[in-house]
Amino acid sequence: MSKGGHTPVDCDLHERYELAIMHRETLFIRWRDADGLTHLEHLRPFDLRARAGEEFLFARTISGEERVLKLDAIAEARRENGPATGSSS
Repeated sequence: MSKGGHTPVDCDLHERYELAIMHRETLFIRWRDADGLTHLEHLRPFDLRARAGEEFLFARTISGEERVLKLDAIAEARRENGPATGSSS
C-alpha cells in the first residue's frame, strides 16, 4: 500500500479492464465501498481514470446507473460466462 492508502493495480489487471471496455463486456464485480461494505453487481465498464493519485473504473449497471469504483477496492471482476478478469487483492 502506498502513501494515502492507495494500492497500485497490477498492469495486467489494468489491461484486462481496458479490454473489457473496448469489447463492451459486462463484468460481475465484487468490491468494497468506503464504509467497508461488500457489493456484488453486474457492471459494464466504460472508462478508467486517475484522480489525485488514485485509479477509478467507471461503469454502468444493467439499469443504466453509473458507478465509480476505486480499482484497489475491487476484490473480483469476472466476465459473464467466462474466466476471471482478475483480482487486485
